[in-house]
Amino acid sequence: MTVRVAVARNAWRRMINHANEVARARGSEAIGWLLGYFSPGAVTVLDSVGATRYKFQSRYGAQADALEELQLATSYPRSVGIVGLYHSHPFRDETQHAIFHSETDDTTLKSRASRRPDYLSVVTDGHDAQVFVLDREKTEVRPEVVDGLSYHDVLRRYACDVSLRFEVDVALAGMEGLVPAMEREVSQVIDRALREKDAELDKATGMLKVPGLAGKATKNAIRVVLAAGKAHVDLQIRSEIAVYLAAEDDAVSAVLRDEVLDSVVFLLWHGLDPRALTGPVVPLEANLGSLRVHETNPLPKKMYRASKRALVVKRAS
Repeated sequence: MTVRVAVARNAWRRMINHANEVARARGSEAIGWLLGYFSPGAVTVLDSVGATRYKFQSRYGAQADALEELQLATSYPRSVGIVGLYHSHPFRDETQHAIFHSETDDTTLKSRASRRPDYLSVVTDGHDAQVFVLDREKTEVRPEVVDGLSYHDVLRRYACDVSLRFEVDVALAGMEGLVPAMEREVSQVIDRALREKDAELDKATGMLKVPGLAGKATKNAIRVVLAAGKAHVDLQIRSEIAVYLAAEDDAVSAVLRDEVLDSVVFLLWHGLDPRALTGPVVPLEANLGSLRVHETNPLPKKMYRASKRALVVKRAS
């Protein structure tokens, strides 16, 4: 069955205008991302964002900077965000058939769709556009471009209060391994907590209550000391984690589980100075800042606030 695609008119217009502006200014291909959410049998696009950094860019091809896409993807809760990729063919003056899905586009779509079915691929000439999905093979889909689209009418907010604190000894070859080690440890803690029989979803409020994640954390912080040749890590995470899912979605616990882990890793990468994550293992202390999901328009978005207290690193003499 062909996926249903609905696109907010403002998002469609921004995509077309972006392709047109880049073509006029530089005669080059433009790339951007479609933002929205997936629901059973449907994709809804509420916004479009043009790439500003490129690995390379020409009239007949381009590759957006992967870091810019990563930063955009991690700015939204796991349940919403990037649902597709668009690019332009800025040579409408050279052919009447500038809109087509090339073999390179097919390969890109297959790669993206392997991780997220119903992923969209849009080609535009700066005046019109066509939408494609992968349904065994590349398939064109006629989108419905409409006014007044909102996630409030379809998605429900689910949340989990996390007050997680644990201490663990880990063997690290260098500070580069600190965040990956914490990701592994936190993943195990979350899985154990969610397996507990008293973890319960309150359907009336949308709150997932997980006693195993209700610890004694008072802030988002990490402390590393050296003991017996290992790094003794004391990690605190205190935050409300939120996701937005279609009402019929029955995977609330699984999505919230992944979002909790995403948020912990986000806080570690953003709260720790990159310079502290290089070289030999040394003691450190850091407040990791705060992370909240705000119901901004057109999509809920993560808002990060850095800590005012500087990172304390004790380098070996």
